[in-house]
Amino acid sequence: MSNFISNAFMMPNDLIDKGYMAKMKGAALPCYLFIVRKTRGWSKSSDNISTSQLVEATGYKKDAVLTGVDLLIEMGIVKKVSFQNRPSKYTLTDNIIAVGNSDSDNSASGKTDTAVGNSDSNLSEKPTHNNNIKTTNTKTSVSSAAKTENEKFSAKKFLIENGVSEKTAQEFIDLKNKKRKTITDRSLKIIFNQAIEARLSNERVFQIIVLRGWESFKAAWNWAETNAEIEQLENPQPTSTPGQQSAPIFKGVAKKFKGMSDD
Repeated sequence: MSNFISNAFMMPNDLIDKGYMAKMKGAALPCYLFIVRKTRGWSKSSDNISTSQLVEATGYKKDAVLTGVDLLIEMGIVKKVSFQNRPSKYTLTDNIIAVGNSDSDNSASGKTDTAVGNSDSNLSEKPTHNNNIKTTNTKTSVSSAAKTENEKFSAKKFLIENGVSEKTAQEFIDLKNKKRKTITDRSLKIIFNQAIEARLSNERVFQIIVLRGWESFKAAWNWAETNAEIEQLENPQPTSTPGQQSAPIFKGVAKKFKGMSDD
């Protein structure tokens, strides 16, 4: 019996050994498997994959698939670039999963007891310990790099660079601080992608987030009414008849929205 399956694609050991699979709730794991198949399975670093493909391949509904993909993005395993009128581009990063030499690779390429000439007692002193040190150092380096990147990251600057007004950006930051939630570039990019799917500007999406008190934004959420209220406030319609009573103003939103407009 052959030890290898020719018609197969590789998965990193850390997916299971380090417990990352357990973190991939719902549709996240089947979405990850499908993305790996469509990319690494074809010796590619990225591929354009439609939401309907993920729905068909995983058996999950659209909302579950989008939530699963968002989780993969938050974990740093996958990057997604959305486009209008064509499938999104998915790229494997595997930042938290070791995709280099595995323990089996090290043992296969390492020297034998005879070649090294060490006794059994010498061999039992350090091999496992050294492997643990290697893994720990790798993760420590990644964590340090991520920490340094987060320290340099300016949420306000990043928001402004992506079309959000300074006032709206500050109100969003104040909201997140009030909820004691950290703002990362990854979480903002997820919102930007959702804005594209909802066909809204980044400015409008963050206005909606601030008004609704949300921590994030998804195109599938119920935001249309709030969007209409903001539109009414920014572009009030004049009364058609002089004696007719004016249309009601959205008082609750107006109070929150006060000062957000540049006018």
